[in-house]
Amino acid sequence: MRNLVSFTLTLALLAGCEGAGSHPAPSPSAVTETAGASASASQPPPPPKVPTYPERKLEAGSRPKEPWTRGFAISRIEGGTGLEFLDAQGHCRERGLSLCTETQWTRACDADASLGAIETWTASTVSGDRPFVVRGGKDGCTARETTLPFDRKVERAAVCCERAVGIRTTNTNAAFLGASSKFLLDLERAVNDGNRAAFEALYAQQTRFLGKPFTRAGIGKELTIDLGKFPKQWVVRDVCDVSLGKDEAGDATLVASCQETYFRGKPYGARVTYVRGGPDNAILEVK
Repeated sequence: MRNLVSFTLTLALLAGCEGAGSHPAPSPSAVTETAGASASASQPPPPPKVPTYPERKLEAGSRPKEPWTRGFAISRIEGGTGLEFLDAQGHCRERGLSLCTETQWTRACDADASLGAIETWTASTVSGDRPFVVRGGKDGCTARETTLPFDRKVERAAVCCERAVGIRTTNTNAAFLGASSKFLLDLERAVNDGNRAAFEALYAQQTRFLGKPFTRAGIGKELTIDLGKFPKQWVVRDVCDVSLGKDEAGDATLVASCQETYFRGKPYGARVTYVRGGPDNAILEVK
């Protein structure tokens, strides 16, 4: 009898342990729901929606005490966000445009403050360790920072412009402003298109380039050599300080000192001065 009671108690204890430690198996749908919730929790939030900007055209002119530009169009289409500087510029160049220079952007933002909500690369550079200029963002038209060309932000876009050089001068004659702008853009276009004939046509028969003498044909040859080294090179002129001067013979010259952004294997900024004059009204010197 004692053995029977002991056996019965053992069975009861075993049954109790099984009941306390066992759980019903979860259903397949419950497993799926749990996995889905876990995956959703681990996914990063979607990038911010950057607004587009429909094309807007600005007439020739300037902001008060700021450089003059010829008329140009500005716009932003879908895409072109979260890019490094070169990729942002490439996004605009695919449309036959360029990143806006800071001069162009500030003119446009002054005309329409809604543009300031879009943080964008510009084609402008300044001196210093972080030379590439970014405009717009949470502080609108006043927002400005300088950074490195490989910096990325998901909310940073590429606002694109038709090319226009800023002309800073005391001469407010409309013909002078227009002619100066055309000459500097023609020079820029000749390099960017790799057009040797158009490039040579802008230079005098005898010229100096960074201290070295060249013939017109010689300067064209230099462009061909340079394009062989850097076939995808381009230049953007931001602002040029333009004034009248005189050459050694006392004849009138046009002097344009320009802040420029280049791509020749890597992007960088530089200040270059052009002296134009002589019987052909062509470039006499680059320094």
